[in-house]
Amino acid sequence: MCHGLAVDAELFSLNTLHEHKGPVNKLILAKNKVVSAGQDHLIKVFSLDGNEHHHTLHGHTGAVTTLCYNSSCPNVIVSGSTDVTVRTWDIESGNQLHRMKVHQSTVLEVTLTKTHVASIGGDSKLCIWDQQQGLLVHTIQFDPGCSNSLAPLGEKYLITTAQGSLIVLDILSGKPIQLVDLGDKHQMIHHIVAGTDNGATVVCDYGRELRMVQFHLERSKSD
Repeated sequence: MCHGLAVDAELFSLNTLHEHKGPVNKLILAKNKVVSAGQDHLIKVFSLDGNEHHHTLHGHTGAVTTLCYNSSCPNVIVSGSTDVTVRTWDIESGNQLHRMKVHQSTVLEVTLTKTHVASIGGDSKLCIWDQQQGLLVHTIQFDPGCSNSLAPLGEKYLITTAQGSLIVLDILSGKPIQLVDLGDKHQMIHHIVAGTDNGATVVCDYGRELRMVQFHLERSKSD
C-alpha cells in the first residue's frame, strides 16, 4: 500500500529522543507535554515538539506499566507499576505527590478524576483513592482474571469490565450501580474508552467486534 509513495521532506521534521534504556510501555499527552513510561522504572516528561526534556520522574522500583492524565487535574498524572504501587506526580515540578500501595500484583490500569484515583491490579482488586490525600477509600475484589480495564465516566462514576459485561461503579460509595450484559459470559473485554458528550458513551472491544453503550446515569439516579 505504501510502496511508491513520494517522501516530501518539507512536510515534516523528525526528532529522535533517546529517553529510556529499555522498551516504552505507555505514552500519553499531558497538557503540552509528552509523558512516557518505561521498562527501566522511569517516567520521562518532555515537550511536545521534542526539543526540551523537562523531568525524569524517579520512584518506581519496577517497570512502569500504565499512565493516565485528566485535564480536570491539569498538573497531575498517575502511574502504576510492577512494583505494585500507584503514584501521583506533579508534571510541572517533577515531584512525587503520593505513593499508594495496596495491590499485591502488577498494577494493570490507572485512571484519574478531579477528586479520585482508581487502579486495577493483577490481583483483581479495584482500588479507589482520595487524590488530594493519597488515602485508600474503597477496595473492590473481583473474580480472578475478571477485570483489567478501567475508565472514568465523568467525575462521579467509573466503568470497568467483567467477562462479557461492563460494570459501572459509584466513586463515592464504591458500589456497583449498573451491569451491562453484552451476551457471552466467556468473552474477555480488554479495552474500554469513555466519553461524556451527550450523555456517557462507552466503547469496548468484544472479540472481533466493537460494542458501544450509551448511559443515562443522571436520569436513572433521579427516577
